[in-house]
Amino acid sequence: MNKRKKTAVYPFTREFLSYFSYFQTCHPDYVIASLVSPKGFSMSGKDGGFFDNRGEIGMTVEDDIIAALEKSEALLVPDSPSCEKMRSKILSVMGKAKSEGKDILCAMPLSDDEQKEFKNIGHTCHFLYYANPESFSLQNRTTDTITEINTPVVFVGEFLENTDGTDVMMVLAERFKKDGYIVSAIGARKDSQLVGFHTYPDFFYGTSVSNQAKVSGFNAFLANIEADEQPDVIIIQLLGGLMRYDNHHLNGLGIDAYLVAQAVTCDCFVLSASCGFASPEIFEGLDKHFREVLNAKINVISISNRLADPLDLVAGTGTLKYFYFTPKRVREILVRYCSDKSLIPFFPLFEKESQENLYQAVLKSLTGNSIVY
Repeated sequence: MNKRKKTAVYPFTREFLSYFSYFQTCHPDYVIASLVSPKGFSMSGKDGGFFDNRGEIGMTVEDDIIAALEKSEALLVPDSPSCEKMRSKILSVMGKAKSEGKDILCAMPLSDDEQKEFKNIGHTCHFLYYANPESFSLQNRTTDTITEINTPVVFVGEFLENTDGTDVMMVLAERFKKDGYIVSAIGARKDSQLVGFHTYPDFFYGTSVSNQAKVSGFNAFLANIEADEQPDVIIIQLLGGLMRYDNHHLNGLGIDAYLVAQAVTCDCFVLSASCGFASPEIFEGLDKHFREVLNAKINVISISNRLADPLDLVAGTGTLKYFYFTPKRVREILVRYCSDKSLIPFFPLFEKESQENLYQAVLKSLTGNSIVY
């Protein structure tokens, strides 16, 4: 058995937290040895889970990438909004890793010339690139009609964008696999292949592709996955937020989610909702809305620890900004505002017992058993 290569993650930001544990289960040749955040992030010496208050992940953050590289055999560059701001620094670190003969795993988008430069890394080292979505030609469609997908399908959707839908997908995929099920998963992030998941096909991002072509093409994409991988379950993370938040924060408008719901019918819908919307009345209102828009009733709700920043809601536009509550505080919110029995089962995401309960609720939903929680 080959020794796993010690891997330094740089720059480590909260976006990589969703991938932290799952990466190590799907990459048998690599093991994360260090998490390195830029010095300006003030994360050095703290557990990585402090980034979004999810609880400890068991690894302390460092801020010296040169020292981390010295004790590593590979460099992992995740994608995040911070990458563009510190691009020259990241490329410099990648250049150093290349000169020292280390493997490079890169999810930060690179130009064609940059890719060529790092692909010529040498025979004994590897350059693995994960920033591009999967290529799937619309010419692969054999028909313009919709093919029935016979495999059970689970939707994971975020009421507000960036509220831990990726974590929900990871939890479910890992748990299904632990029980021996074959899982095919399509992640909303373009770097989903970094953790062994499919991405949305490249045409889905095309501005010149009609919505009808996206629907029939995505259906053909799923049919290919079903035929090739013969999964027991398909998990699809819906793109963007599921409905407009307000006139300044459009939250994706739910457009891409609607297209996916036209391409395939889900058998279980898991909604990831901010703890700021924890209320049986709100849950039931959302359920009614998504039954009408997505033809999908909410089977289970995962409660995110993120709360939209009220000052940003007044002054900001575009992407929503969040506060991050501890699991304890989320539990207190649920006790206070969800004391009445909800018709839809809900579970706080960052508690081990709740993650198991979430999985069991999904499993029972797919098998037709009643859900007890």
